[in-house]
Amino acid sequence: MNKLSPKPTPTKKYTWWDLEQYLNMSFSTQHVDPKASIDYRNYEMSKEEIILEGTKAGYKVTDNGNGYLTFE
Repeated sequence: MNKLSPKPTPTKKYTWWDLEQYLNMSFSTQHVDPKASIDYRNYEMSKEEIILEGTKAGYKVTDNGNGYLTFE
């Protein structure tokens, strides 16, 4: 009998699909000045990749300097 539980595995990081779903939900339900913020450290993509792709998709992406990116 083990005295310890098995070592936990790291939490799954979010993907492009997850980000797309979150942004679609956020921007389709907010009608006045829509914004969405994410903690980029919870995603498998780099901060730079997220900013680049968000900008290419027409979002204004702001690095808040605290681990969060805001999409407008």
